[in-house]
Amino acid sequence: MLSERAAAEVLAARQGLGREQARQLLLTGAAGAGRRVGRSTGYDDVLVHDLAQRPPAALGFLAETCPHGVHVARIRRGRTFRCDWPWVRQAEALAVQPPMTPMTRALVVHVPLVAFDGLPWVATVSGFVVLAAVATGARLTEDGRIRFDLEPAGDWREAVEGRWFHTGPGRHWFAWHPDRLTSPADTMSAWPPHPPAS
Repeated sequence: MLSERAAAEVLAARQGLGREQARQLLLTGAAGAGRRVGRSTGYDDVLVHDLAQRPPAALGFLAETCPHGVHVARIRRGRTFRCDWPWVRQAEALAVQPPMTPMTRALVVHVPLVAFDGLPWVATVSGFVVLAAVATGARLTEDGRIRFDLEPAGDWREAVEGRWFHTGPGRHWFAWHPDRLTSPADTMSAWPPHPPAS
């Protein structure tokens, strides 16, 4: 059993996460449920190391199956989400995303939705993909946020779900496109995919 601090150090050493980033990911249950040990929370050593060693997204395969790109929703601190929830509950928990400017919303969300009849959509917590879906629609909520209509992803989900997809610092969303592939290593990302966590 590892303390939260020790688990965060494992994730920092392997994936470069800060302590708060690691904590947020651990709270999702990506390394199993934490157990209270005295005043702290402990995590299974094997599951933490397995999480830290998961492979990166198979970007070459993703480029073939999603040639028009993928919308990445980067889930921030304070958002309640669990990797062990049923898919429908996960999708509902993440469907509403922070506002975008009207121009950005049009270019990044609505144009791809209309032009390609759906937008490949993934959610990451601290650079780890916790959900893969297809957005089939998007609309504004009363408070100006965006509610995506999400459906389960196709076969391409195995190239990303349960894998690391680091996109660096920035906004709460990231538009990934195959033209971002810059080296042979990018196109040869590990395949077949790592089995999703059970």
